Amino acid sequence: MSFHRRLGAGTGPLGGSGLVAQWGGSSLIQSLQTGQLDMNGVTTKTATITAVDTSRSICVFNGSKNTSGEGTANDASGFAFRVALTNSTTVTADIVLNVSAAGRLVNFTVVEFLPGVLRSVQRGSITMTGVLTNTATITGVNPAKSLVTYNGYTHTYTSDPPMYLNRVGVILTLTNATTVTTDHGATNGTKITNFEVVEFF
Repeated sequence: MSFHRRLGAGTGPLGGSGLVAQWGGSSLIQSLQTGQLDMNGVTTKTATITAVDTSRSICVFNGSKNTSGEGTANDASGFAFRVALTNSTTVTADIVLNVSAAGRLVNFTVVEFLPGVLRSVQRGSITMTGVLTNTATITGVNPAKSLVTYNGYTHTYTSDPPMYLNRVGVILTLTNATTVTTDHGATNGTKITNFEVVEFF
């Protein structure tokens, strides 16, 4: 019996509507773009990327740092950033404090997958004011094949005591098929957390 390996395009879990990479291909990624934004003197800044299909792309928050030396230790909001893939060619970063100082850096990666890898991508944000937790409702996904990604957060701790510096950060959880939950360590100020819910085939 002879065996012939097909090198043409295969079909994914959804048949013709779920085409995947060529059988013999070594990757499920169509494109990958990285970037860095310096939030010098602005609270919002954008980066232009090569166009991607947003329905099969994710934006990865690669961390941030602040070397500008602004203010005092009370200015914890100068160390919190969030990013989002706002359209097919734009990544947007946000910070609370508008300080004219270089070195407020945030890194990101946009990954575009080939068709048939991602069933859905849902982007959103959760705002918390005076509460420790809040939720966002999403279109139903299969929790066994989905994950929620953290795309950073901003907060308004511009005048809080230094003790609150150890209360920054949030936790994101895909609580169930239709709910994303965020938790924080303090109720003061307003926190906005960006997320993406990625569902795989």
